[in-house]
Amino acid sequence: MGIENTAIGSRKFKIKMSFVVTLILLVLTGLTYGYTAYQHNADEEAKVPKPALNKIIKDLRGYHKGQGRFPDTFEQLQDQVWKYPKPPRFGDKGQSFTMRNYYYLLSQITPHAVTVWAAPINEKYREGNTFFLVVYTDREDVWKGPALEHNEFAALPANPTEYQLATMGLTKQETPANKNGAGKTQPSPSGGNGNFQPRF
Repeated sequence: MGIENTAIGSRKFKIKMSFVVTLILLVLTGLTYGYTAYQHNADEEAKVPKPALNKIIKDLRGYHKGQGRFPDTFEQLQDQVWKYPKPPRFGDKGQSFTMRNYYYLLSQITPHAVTVWAAPINEKYREGNTFFLVVYTDREDVWKGPALEHNEFAALPANPTEYQLATMGLTKQETPANKNGAGKTQPSPSGGNGNFQPRF
C-alpha cells in the first residue's frame, strides 16, 4: 500500500513538473516573439525619415546671435553651437550632413539669410517630404514637396527660383511668422527695405 501511494505521488509530481516546464516554455516563447516583433518594429521605425527642421532653424539663429551672421557651413555650426563629441560626417566642403535619414544642405545667401535643403534618404525615403527653407533672424519661409531621387541632390540650387521649386513639386507653406506679417514690409537681411526672397 505504501509503495502504491508512493508511485501515485511520483506520477502526480511528474505531471506537475511537466505542466510547469510547458508553462515556462510557453512564457519564454511569448517573450521571444514579443521581443522579436518589438525589435523589428523598432528597426523599421528607425528607417523612417524624420526631419529636424525646428532644431536646425533654432541652432542657426543661435549661431547668428553669437557671431552676428549666419554660418557658411554646418562645420561652423558644430564648432560654435552643437559641439558634439562625435560630430556628423560633413560633406560638400562642410555644407551638408545626414541625420535621421535626412540629407541637409546649407548655403549662406547673405550674412543674415541662409537656405537649407532637407531631403529624405535611404530605403524608406519615399515616406518623407523634401523641404526648402529660407531662414532669417526673425522668421523663415518654407516650401514642401515630395521626396527627391538621390541623384538630384548634386544639382540642388542654393537660391532657386519659384519656377524651379514648382517644377520639383514644392509649394510654399504658411508659417505663423509670415501669416502674422502678411502684407507688412519687413527689413531685409542686407539692411534695406522690403523682403529678401529666393530669386523669383
